[in-house]
Amino acid sequence: MIFFLLTVELLAVFLLAPALVIACVSHNKATRVRLAFSALAVVLPGLFLLAPAATATYFAQQANLKLGWLTPLLQLALIGYVAGVIAISWRGFRVCPEGIRANHWPRARLATRLCIAIILLLLTLWKMDSTARQELASVRDEASTLALAVAPSQVPDRDNAALIYQRVIETIEAKDFWPTAATDQWLQWIDPIEDERDFTDVKLTAFLERQQDLLQVIQDATGLPGCYFERDYDRPSIDMQLPELGGLRDMQRLLALQAHCQAAQGHVAEAVTTINAMYRLADHTGREPVLITALVTIAMEHMANNALQYLCTQTNVSLDDLQRVAWPHTPLRELLSDALQMEEAFGLSAFCSLAEGRHDLSAVIESGDVAQVDDAGLADHAVLALFRIFLLAPDLTDYRKTMQHQRTVAAQPYAQAQDAWDRLDVEFATQPRGILTSLLLSGLRKCSEAVIRAETERHCAQVALAVYRYHLTTGHLPASLAELSPNEMAVVPSDLYSREPLHVKQSGRDVLIYSVGPDLADNQGADFGGREQTGDLVFRITLPAAKDGQE
Repeated sequence: MIFFLLTVELLAVFLLAPALVIACVSHNKATRVRLAFSALAVVLPGLFLLAPAATATYFAQQANLKLGWLTPLLQLALIGYVAGVIAISWRGFRVCPEGIRANHWPRARLATRLCIAIILLLLTLWKMDSTARQELASVRDEASTLALAVAPSQVPDRDNAALIYQRVIETIEAKDFWPTAATDQWLQWIDPIEDERDFTDVKLTAFLERQQDLLQVIQDATGLPGCYFERDYDRPSIDMQLPELGGLRDMQRLLALQAHCQAAQGHVAEAVTTINAMYRLADHTGREPVLITALVTIAMEHMANNALQYLCTQTNVSLDDLQRVAWPHTPLRELLSDALQMEEAFGLSAFCSLAEGRHDLSAVIESGDVAQVDDAGLADHAVLALFRIFLLAPDLTDYRKTMQHQRTVAAQPYAQAQDAWDRLDVEFATQPRGILTSLLLSGLRKCSEAVIRAETERHCAQVALAVYRYHLTTGHLPASLAELSPNEMAVVPSDLYSREPLHVKQSGRDVLIYSVGPDLADNQGADFGGREQTGDLVFRITLPAAKDGQE
């Protein structure tokens, strides 16, 4: 109803304006002057309506943007304007016995009515904008509620590892901490794909020896029960800073280098202690339910898995040391669910800050950059008001609906989720989307796939160590993974990709525990990767008899 009223008021303004001009110029005896001014009075308002109507129609049809009532309102107003000016021109320029009819139109009354129509139009727009601003206030409260519902609990300072991590990060980020000449090569060595690696390198061992005090501080901190970095979760913001993430990842790299060096030197017990610290550090990082934090947590756990695999392929690990391995406790699926809820809170907060002008809406639309606005001009306020009036509500509805759908899909099994993601991708590409929804909902599928892959890698590592323990206890490999339960594992996890048991394969010196991986094909334990992104997710162990035989 309100948009119908707005259309009527808009037409009243745009039709009264040319009518007033025609009435004024009809007194001019020069026909050319009269026709020229009348034509301008008719064409200029028409162009003023045609340009936004054509632009809105183009973006709605070609760019699949959901513009709500804006497009039909402008189209209806344009059609009404064309019909109206035809009627005004036909009546105004008709000749009667007293002369041209427009010459007798009451100019003062037309001017008064035009002023009244403009005032009514502005009042209607102001009322609609006020309603939209009230909606933004409730959206801001909703964002705060969503964020606080999944925000981590504060912990006492004596139990808070974050306080120690912050001091360690300051040291690591100091100039010349990493030897620039060798660091890149060392960090490549902690990736199992790298074949030529030497963890007995003199420079590396000397570097780690110099950092022993710092490494001990990190390991002690990972033993604390809590980790809480101070964040303003009750006011989630699109530009919330997470400055510690890079430092935490560097700490994990430092621990990874130490674990690999300890394994290469045969210090198995010390290596297990370091790997446990790596898992705990990843757990601490995963306490924050933010998507980027979840991805960093996954990367850190992957480093720990790589170090554990190196240990299990390069040394003879005793049963006691295998039983000391402390697996990470971060439930990655729950972390993803909480992170998606926090992402929705950030998104709703972004709607508020952009619609209120606290961040540059045009910069976000053009390039995706988030920049704060110090002093918006009158034109900026007008654009923001139009966005709030016409585009905010449908965009918000679309964002909430799509976020809920994506959270549901992310919780589904992999094969089922892939089909659902494919349908979502098609819908996203073909169905209209709100402007901000299109910008804020990118990359969530990759996050979901990364979580499934990380969980699968964790399961492969856990099963591999259970197989290792089984072999040390019985002297042979299990005929099937089901034999691991209940002595070695309470429940043997299945392959999250195929929903079938994980695969076991003996290849030369190694025993491979692997999942079919994202391509859903059994590649006989070939490592996942390459340009085609094919292969299996593999965890290798080398059994003591095989190592002894090699020696």
